[in-house]
Amino acid sequence: MMYHEQGFGQDLLATHNRTEGMILRLDLQSQQIENDHVSRELTPRVIQQKRISRKLELNYQRQLALTLLSDFINGHRSASDVFDSQLLGQYLATVDTWGAWHALTWNNWRWYYNPHTAKLEPIQSDVAVSPSRHQLLIRSPSEQLLISKTMRADPEVEHHYQAALTTLAGLIKSGELQQHLNAIQHSQRAMLDGSAPLTPWFDTSLLTTQITCLQQQYRNRECDSITPLAAEYHLNMTAMRATPLWELASFYNHQQQLTITNPTQAPLYVQRLTGFNSANQPIAIEEANSQLPLELQPEQTLTLSLPHTIDSVEVSTATPTTTLAKVRLTAYQFQTPFLPRPLEQPNLSDYPFIEVGDDHWKIPAGRWHINHRLRTPANWQLIIDAGTQLVFEPQSGIMVFGRLTINGTAPAPVELIAKHQHQPWAGLVVFSTATTTPSVLNHVNIADVGSPKQGLWRPRGAISFINAKVEINHTEIHHNHTEDALNIVNSEINITHLTLSHILSDGFDCDFCRGSISNSRFEHIGTRSGGDGIDVSGSLLTLANLHFSHIRDKAISVGEQSQITATDIDFSDVSIGLVAKDGSQINATNVSGRNVHYYGLMSYRKKNLFSGATVTVDNWQCIDCQHKIMAATGNRLVIDGQAVTPQKLNVSQLYNTIMKPDKPQ
Repeated sequence: MMYHEQGFGQDLLATHNRTEGMILRLDLQSQQIENDHVSRELTPRVIQQKRISRKLELNYQRQLALTLLSDFINGHRSASDVFDSQLLGQYLATVDTWGAWHALTWNNWRWYYNPHTAKLEPIQSDVAVSPSRHQLLIRSPSEQLLISKTMRADPEVEHHYQAALTTLAGLIKSGELQQHLNAIQHSQRAMLDGSAPLTPWFDTSLLTTQITCLQQQYRNRECDSITPLAAEYHLNMTAMRATPLWELASFYNHQQQLTITNPTQAPLYVQRLTGFNSANQPIAIEEANSQLPLELQPEQTLTLSLPHTIDSVEVSTATPTTTLAKVRLTAYQFQTPFLPRPLEQPNLSDYPFIEVGDDHWKIPAGRWHINHRLRTPANWQLIIDAGTQLVFEPQSGIMVFGRLTINGTAPAPVELIAKHQHQPWAGLVVFSTATTTPSVLNHVNIADVGSPKQGLWRPRGAISFINAKVEINHTEIHHNHTEDALNIVNSEINITHLTLSHILSDGFDCDFCRGSISNSRFEHIGTRSGGDGIDVSGSLLTLANLHFSHIRDKAISVGEQSQITATDIDFSDVSIGLVAKDGSQINATNVSGRNVHYYGLMSYRKKNLFSGATVTVDNWQCIDCQHKIMAATGNRLVIDGQAVTPQKLNVSQLYNTIMKPDKPQ
């Protein structure tokens, strides 16, 4: 418990089905107290900043995450624009139900930045729940502390707060939650009694009083004795401001001019610059560095011209007391960063062919041109009729905030293609809302698609579904120009007759999914860099009748405690066939392989957080694979009932040689 409270490592994210990312907190820069007015200047900060600065992708995420939090603190963005409204509403309702005011003080807030949605999600931190009646029964702390009070002023957050309160009330009044909590208490008391026998029990019946008073807004007699948070417990602030950060006030523009501004009240030392080209290779920029190191006084600006070959620049800085983490600025970063958000009133004047309904758009059959990034309103459905051909200009694409329905048929498929074959369009992303109705793709041909990335928001998938139910039938994605051809996250999937071919890097990346993939083909995957046919993390999937050929890396890669059942798997001309790692299990039947370059079957551990992996295969047929199977020590591999003897395996060397990633940026 103490490790996670103080460390907040990546293992915390992995075990809660979250993509690698970052955790934010607030530091106190200064405070002023005059009578009853408490004003604090807060500095948003990323935990494990040095680790993040070493990864280009995380560096971009860091800047965007800090921008979001700073804008919320300064009142420039609403809570629902910055935070995941549903998770935040649920968190605040739970804190209020437990009277856990300590979790809502400015110094105890922690947020995870979700790189897919570009929103912050609350993390429980230092809640200090008391078993004492006079401390547990406290009037809604979320209405008293400034940060949470500002959050609840957002109607969308408040809607989810009230919905969560209703759900909690049902669990408490039925006794279901108390029964669950008391069972936990019994098991924990067995561990505590030896060293802390006087620790009092939580009186879970108090939850009934608390939830009743919360819902009745403390208006009945039973609630009269419940008081607000006492001032002696916490000096609550009445005003807040985020300290400006130099990297958020600085930028590198398309004219190859680097502008560094020091918006703080202390000197900023600009020490050195490192340039990088579009392939992320370092380039010396000695002419600019000859002017460094340089001290920037508060509000002072420095502008340097860089060679035209520089795509991004890494800046090393320091304050009078601290060496700061290196920051990467790119020419594609705008002073007003792009965020994947729905539009309230999209401009469809360029698209008269789109039929507008009360809660949907419909694109009828025909050949239509999309000239920019088309974004729907929230909770919207986009319907594309059979026989439709959408032709995309470079950097144009579609973002659906709701549900996508593509009604192609065998005689009249739907096509999503680039106007110019070698100038990819900017992809398709579906951000789903809570619904039992799936997004459906039937008979779709998708070609020459690139990344939806814009500014600092850089998703991995050319075609992506986030928090969705997805059905894909008779769909082909080919000749993509980004890391993952298909990327599905936190979703339920039912995929059949999918073909992925001539893919730049990974074919299908499925993170934290449940469902099935069947009757599908994965061919020529990883044409530029190491690529997997299917890459699975934290998922529960059934695979059936899948064919893989010409796979530069792994046909099927299964990690982070995934559970996979597979039948009738065939692969040829692959570097590696089936891989289970990091606590995952593959149970496979009827697996055949040929022309395997390194390993047909593997089980190993890459991340120390997880336990060993297990691969069990019945009816294994592979040509020339006698010495191409590997179970690393501490892992299991069973072939046709016979356990393979584990061997020592240098996993770090493995990923620096045959599995060395070379992802496009």
